Amino acid sequence: MNWPSVDLALEQRMKCPRATYLLGIGPWAWPLASSSLFPSACELTSRQEAPLPAVGTALLVTLDRNAAGQGSTGTLWRINARPAPRQAQLTELEASARDAHDRARAALLPALPVLWGAVRKEHLPQCEIEWLETVDLTTGVSRKPLPIPPITGPSLAAATALALASHLLEVPVDTHVVVSADLDLEGRLIAVEGVAEKAALVQRLVPGARFITAASDPNVGQPPPALPTTVETANSLKVLVGRAFPDVHALVKARLKTRGPQNLLREMEHNILVKQDCGLGWAPFRDACATAAGLLSSEEAGGPESQSATLLGWLGRIADRHLGGRQPLGDTPWAALESLPMDRLLHYYAHLAQHSADTGDPAPSALEPCDKLLLATPRTAWLQDHRRIAGALSRARAVTGPLADEMRAQRLLAEETWDAGCLDQLSFPLSAWLRLAGACNDVESFGAALRFRQETGALHSPDGTRFLDLAQGLSAALLERPDDIPNTVFRPQHGKTQLKAGELRLVLMSAMAGIPNLDPALCFAALIDNHKALLDRADAPRLDLRVSLRNILLAILDHIACGVELPRFADVTAGVVQAYVQAEQGTPGPGSDAATATRWIERPPSVAEVLDLFLVVEAEPMRRVRAVEEKAGHGSDREFADALRRRYPY
Repeated sequence: MNWPSVDLALEQRMKCPRATYLLGIGPWAWPLASSSLFPSACELTSRQEAPLPAVGTALLVTLDRNAAGQGSTGTLWRINARPAPRQAQLTELEASARDAHDRARAALLPALPVLWGAVRKEHLPQCEIEWLETVDLTTGVSRKPLPIPPITGPSLAAATALALASHLLEVPVDTHVVVSADLDLEGRLIAVEGVAEKAALVQRLVPGARFITAASDPNVGQPPPALPTTVETANSLKVLVGRAFPDVHALVKARLKTRGPQNLLREMEHNILVKQDCGLGWAPFRDACATAAGLLSSEEAGGPESQSATLLGWLGRIADRHLGGRQPLGDTPWAALESLPMDRLLHYYAHLAQHSADTGDPAPSALEPCDKLLLATPRTAWLQDHRRIAGALSRARAVTGPLADEMRAQRLLAEETWDAGCLDQLSFPLSAWLRLAGACNDVESFGAALRFRQETGALHSPDGTRFLDLAQGLSAALLERPDDIPNTVFRPQHGKTQLKAGELRLVLMSAMAGIPNLDPALCFAALIDNHKALLDRADAPRLDLRVSLRNILLAILDHIACGVELPRFADVTAGVVQAYVQAEQGTPGPGSDAATATRWIERPPSVAEVLDLFLVVEAEPMRRVRAVEEKAGHGSDREFADALRRRYPY
């Protein structure tokens, strides 16, 4: 298609040079000098500019070529992540376009600069695709195909992601951005065909628009085609989002202006402390909190907002820890916390206690205000957050204190949670009760926990049920009761890495407990393969890698505790350990932890060597577990390994 030749033909055929009419194209207009050229496509209209983009929408152009290359058309579409207008003419997506739409939903969240609400990719809306205009690329005739054809290619992926991003950010796409590119699951833009024709079509239908496509050619190994100067390129969804929306600083500044510091703080509290299930969205919350804290501490924001700035900065560090960050939270802002209303204070204290139990940061000994709050409130007046605090403090104490005492504390919390009707929280104390019964080798308490679970079994969430299955299975393996290991752990499932890796380790423990048709070597290989699959994923969070490797090291302790010889492919284990340690410590030298792991090829590791690597992978709570068990003293590596795996809380 050569648009200048069409322009020349138009000029030659103009009958009334001074008369200006408009070639109607759906909701917009194409200025022409004559209405006699394409009578069926022309109409008078008062609109001479494209409408401003709305929140939750993005523009897309597609080409439809026939086999002979004649009569090809270009179509302008609007992708709606919110319900389309009532009069909108919608289309369907064929298979490849549907797959591209789904890839956009899967790749979006890590590419966003900020988020205002917790969301998981499976909860993102399905987009509606609205037909706007179809133009014959040879003649320039605007026409409406009947019926409206489906979209048949993957080029809508990037535009779909922009529409969804606009919906989540609550900000419209930058004026007149039109995009055409495919996406992979890692958020890389993939080039599509017909870029030059699409660029020309965009300039006709949306004059002055910025047309953005992928930077690479779809034919691998071929040089990229020469693109019109009006075309912009991007290599990733993150870059594309940066082109189509304001930067983090501007987005947060606008949010502070419209919502105010206190409302923004409450939004982030809900996302990070209450919702706590942000999927891949932790990074946007981290960046939003850090930026807001900086703005509120600057003169530009109209003076310091010390409390909001302090708490937002601290919430950002919490989000970073959820992403796998290793930096400590820093001093707890107790003064700022104690000025909050009780309902919000409880959220912070509950999260502090859980963070301490899970990571040792802050140190359990530093949580005296949490203990004081519990003591100051009669147990009969406890809310669920009080029980969350008590449960987390109990888990933290179990790392170094008497396991039987904390098992009884968790049993009481499970019963109180059930009596209070807080069913969505019941799996937390019940899982701890089940786990600690096995750790204490207490068959009676384990049986009581099983009976309690049977009474409440159908009322747990899917994730809660899997955590309960995992806790029950680990205890049953430790108690040598293979019949009580849930069958669900032997069926591969997707989901949280913490669950999947834990289930794979439990299958290995089941094999060592003597369950028929399970080969310990093959079960250990499954753990390794799961970790290698994570390593191959460009988007795998560091926290997931750490959780997976943690379970491999625990599985090695299981081998030692059970007196089972490690498989001969321990070199593979050394390889995945070495890959992680290199990422944490840099290139390893002869005396490094990674070099120690490599020696496992020649001989089985000792418990001390496994623990040394454990402290590199995840220092807490293993550091405290190691200290208390070394002080207790054990006669052999086998007894030491068994004590460690029983006390370790995962």
